[in-house]
Amino acid sequence: MSGPPESLDLRTGMRRKETLDPVSCDFVIVVDGKEFKSWRKLLSAASKYFDAMFRSNMKEAQEGRVELTGMRSKTFATVLGFIHKRVPGLTAENIDDVWEAANRLDTETYLQVCEQYVIDNLSLDNFSNFYQAATDFNSKNVKDAMISFMKLNFEQVYATEEFLNLPFPVVLSFVEDDELNVASEEVVLDGILSWVSRGRYRPGTALSPDDKHTGGEAGARDPDDQSDDDSDDWLYDNVKDYLQSDDSPDDTSNNSGLDHPADDRADYLAQLFTSAKIVLASQSYLQSLLTNPYVCACPSALEVVQEALKFKVGVYPHESSLLIPYRKSCGKKNVVAYVVKSNLRLYDLESRSLTTVKLKQLNGKCKTSDPVVSLGSKLAFVCAKFKSECSYAKHKCRPKAIQIIDENQNISTLYEVCGNQAMPITLVSAHGKVLNVCHSANRSRVLDPDLFQTLKMDLNIHFKFSCVFDDTILLFNNADTYDERHRTYNMTVNCYSLKSKSMSTVEIPNQVSNQNIVSVQKGNHLYLLLSSGALLSVFRGRDNTIHFTVVNRLWRQFDWKLSGAVCYKEELILFQIDAGTDYSTMLTSLPGLFEKISVKTLVEDMDVFDLSLAPMVVPDSWVSSVKVPE
Repeated sequence: MSGPPESLDLRTGMRRKETLDPVSCDFVIVVDGKEFKSWRKLLSAASKYFDAMFRSNMKEAQEGRVELTGMRSKTFATVLGFIHKRVPGLTAENIDDVWEAANRLDTETYLQVCEQYVIDNLSLDNFSNFYQAATDFNSKNVKDAMISFMKLNFEQVYATEEFLNLPFPVVLSFVEDDELNVASEEVVLDGILSWVSRGRYRPGTALSPDDKHTGGEAGARDPDDQSDDDSDDWLYDNVKDYLQSDDSPDDTSNNSGLDHPADDRADYLAQLFTSAKIVLASQSYLQSLLTNPYVCACPSALEVVQEALKFKVGVYPHESSLLIPYRKSCGKKNVVAYVVKSNLRLYDLESRSLTTVKLKQLNGKCKTSDPVVSLGSKLAFVCAKFKSECSYAKHKCRPKAIQIIDENQNISTLYEVCGNQAMPITLVSAHGKVLNVCHSANRSRVLDPDLFQTLKMDLNIHFKFSCVFDDTILLFNNADTYDERHRTYNMTVNCYSLKSKSMSTVEIPNQVSNQNIVSVQKGNHLYLLLSSGALLSVFRGRDNTIHFTVVNRLWRQFDWKLSGAVCYKEELILFQIDAGTDYSTMLTSLPGLFEKISVKTLVEDMDVFDLSLAPMVVPDSWVSSVKVPE
């Protein structure tokens, strides 16, 4: 019996030159009544099924003939065409049958070709069929591609059986993945509820991002509401904890008629909510979750929603204060912004690269020592205006203005001040506005009351640092007292309550140095980092007064003037102006609080002695496409 032509590669079944000679074939396969001729060596090289047959004493091997049932002749012809001529022959119409046949015959090379065809041609129309086949054939490559496909098309597939049958670790990986392609975080939360309820929950039972919801107590105001309001009292007096009445909902029978979760998936709801970027969801959507029966059935999940809502209606209504990593599909980035020589610089916290944005519309000059504060995607900064542009022209001093740059890089003026220019401007961001703590004698004019408000006080004090905790502005006095006996400073902090509009004073005793202070926001916790290395936690006592306690020391034996600090993805990033001394090797790690501590030098310029930084959210287009990593 003759073998296959020499022009055939027996390892791969590739035809090189000659036409197949049916006379030399030594084996016949009968499929659906049709005979196909081939060579034993070629079939054995291409298929483990035939290889096992020919190595045994089976009747088919001895007779040189086998009949394959449960397969169409057209399907086998396609498989044999690849074995003989290396022609895939795959189409949308035959891929299901051919892939099954290739798996049955265990044709390793052709199986890879089929899998790649499936991966390259995945669509929402064939997704379900291919997913089931990949499961039946235990195809890891296709399964992995399916997971990527589901992440790319999450909104269309999260209600499908394929997603609902995924195990918890895979669903958790979806929620945690910044590559998850969603238009908004509400889609992710809908997907979580759909999985927990095994499909009984439908997105229509929770509001879409565009819907308005009037749930909650009266007086709760959506930060996105642009309706006219002549009074700003709601900013301070009416930020109510309207969640209080929803702590333990007693009756959810009128909420869509959904059944409560009846299996252990409900135990995962809080963890999935925590892993999602729930604060990025709209206030109206979060309010609707308060009466969702699946959320109400899980107290820990309800608490996560309540905490997110407190943030939405509280002092920090902008995600930039929490530095939550955005999903890439959102087209936004977390940056640290500052102004140098009238240019806006953005330090991308994700890529660790620096971008300079020229402020072409800037009306005046900016000093690096003047404060900058952010309102989410807007940045407010101090600008020294020219005398001729002063609204108070009779004064000889050069006025200052607070200007703001929006997400479209348009610059407008919020506020003008003309008076004692020796008194520095103190800015903070709270309740969706830029607040200026100023001396009552200053002549000023507010140009945009929707975004700016002055807090005039009879305090002839210079504040070296200010920040906001809860509903209180913390103003650190520049005239601290020195304790000769203990050789320490007693730091004085003026605490102005936005709610009661009253001032109180707190002392932080026994501090080694008081030269420099920066704040670090981690979740709902505020920390202060002193130049001595002391890390202080800010909290309210049972008497509702502000307290400070030393958590740890990041360094000792030297003073270090920092420009700012942020916590991003559990990493504490410290910013400095000059890298004259490398302090990074002298830092004490704080496991459990910050997983990593790193140092970034922002400006190496002898003319820059001080710098004000602010976290900010900017569109992708603001950050240059060409990255220069640190």
